[in-house]
Amino acid sequence: MGFSLLIAILFVGTTAFWLSQSLERQFETQYQSLTEMFAEQAFLAVIARSSFGDSDFDPAAVERVVESLVGGDIIYAQIVKDGESVAENSKIDMTLDTTPVPVAMTMTPQQHTDGLRYMEFSRGLLGRSGDAASYIRLGVSRQPLQAALENQLWTLGWIGLAITGVGALLGLGLFRGLWLPIRKLIEAVKQFGKGDYEAKAPVDREDELGLLASEFNQMASRISEKNHELEQLNVELHKANRTKTEFLTIMSHELRTPLNAILGYAELLHEGKFGPLNEDQDRPLRRLLRAGEHLLSLIENTLNFAKLELGVEKLHIIEVDAETIVRECIEQIQPLAEERNIQINLDVESVLLQADPMKLKQILLNLIQNAIQYTQEDVVYVSSGQGDCNVCFKIQNPGQAIDSGELGNLFQPFTRGKDAPRRSQSGVGLGLTVVERYTKMHGGSVSVDSAENAGTTFTVTLPKQHEGSELNELKSE
Repeated sequence: MGFSLLIAILFVGTTAFWLSQSLERQFETQYQSLTEMFAEQAFLAVIARSSFGDSDFDPAAVERVVESLVGGDIIYAQIVKDGESVAENSKIDMTLDTTPVPVAMTMTPQQHTDGLRYMEFSRGLLGRSGDAASYIRLGVSRQPLQAALENQLWTLGWIGLAITGVGALLGLGLFRGLWLPIRKLIEAVKQFGKGDYEAKAPVDREDELGLLASEFNQMASRISEKNHELEQLNVELHKANRTKTEFLTIMSHELRTPLNAILGYAELLHEGKFGPLNEDQDRPLRRLLRAGEHLLSLIENTLNFAKLELGVEKLHIIEVDAETIVRECIEQIQPLAEERNIQINLDVESVLLQADPMKLKQILLNLIQNAIQYTQEDVVYVSSGQGDCNVCFKIQNPGQAIDSGELGNLFQPFTRGKDAPRRSQSGVGLGLTVVERYTKMHGGSVSVDSAENAGTTFTVTLPKQHEGSELNELKSE
């Protein structure tokens, strides 16, 4: 509809301009010729005869010729000789001027006081250039020209309206036959893109659009079937993953119980509860205790990860002292540091925060143990500090930096870094995963900075006030 209207407007506008120019040229050509004829007759009748004293010169006859010219489109005619009007006639109330005019043909648009628009044609009777004191003048109304142009414009308007109507009908047919099916196909594609795999495009034609809609429907059906299969497979995978996690939970729990008993008896033997031990007996017993503690740490991380995966791990928030928690962790891990001749440089301050003490200890133990295993020097730095609303724990091990390609996956489950020179025991790659998830459960964050020749620093930031959890009635001792 809009296109056909645009075509009609362009057609009417262009044609109207061409017609107006054509009619204007015809008008000017016609009355220029009439003015030239009138000038020739006036020259012969007035100038030539009066100059030679011709007795046939009749002023009354000249007046009658001028009067015969006035009528129809011509509203006045005038003959001027030497600045004086010798014959003139007008059918409208106006005073004709006798001012000299150019010798050449001139056309001047004029408008009468009553609103009548006309064109004045003038032509000199003597001379070849400059102004002439003897000339003729014709006034020709433009109303017939304007009426002819208006008639042409009305005709063009009806033609344009007809073009618009025909274009609208063609556009409606095109819309119903082509655009509407395309729109329906587009809507079907949009619905399909939003996840409605049952969306179908209507197939009610046998041309290319019908073939396209049919192919889309077949493709949508195949994708819907594959999506259904993937959903079923995803359900099975979730079941298998949950079964695996439950198995890990059960096995970790069952392994931890006898391992605690083994470590307990080994500790009693080491303390001499069953008799004194010599040096050859004490050395392997200490190694047995360290290996058992490492195995217990692996089991603890596996059990914690399994609980996190199952969504059954909960926080037990109480008010704890950051310095107390850190020192308990150092006391627990000190034998491992002594065995590897590593000094733990401690710089902590006493500050209260709301946290789950067991999970906070697990966070710090995992990070300190990692630092001991990976440090390339004989020292590990552990520090804590506080801001207005949070507490920060930093664990730094000097030495080689972590490869930049590993940093992005550092907290992913079962991810293990490259072997360090002091590393003698392996893990399952769950320690840092447990650290990150326990930290997020507290509403905090964990970050890592690693630079060549500066080592690696892990920073755990926890809020002092834990939101969304009520404090237990038990307080830390």
